Amino acid sequence: MTAMLSGWGCEVFTATSIGEDKSILRNMDGDPDAILAGYQLLLKPVKPAALRALLARTFQANRAARLALHEKHSYSFNEQKGN
Repeated sequence: MTAMLSGWGCEVFTATSIGEDKSILRNMDGDPDAILAGYQLLLKPVKPAALRALLARTFQANRAARLALHEKHSYSFNEQKGN
């Protein structure tokens, strides 16, 4: 799974316990775009194409939300400066 996700250009962090998960999340710069947890426990195998499509949609939505938030803060800041 790590090799496949890395091959798609994802930055992958792996953990084998909740403690490791928490440590990784505490040391990240910002929030992760997605968390894939317990994938080996799924009842049905996830097809790589379906997983890739889901991750792509998630990443695009997160980027769009961050961009909108940045633009909103930038606009608000410029209004306060009188621009």
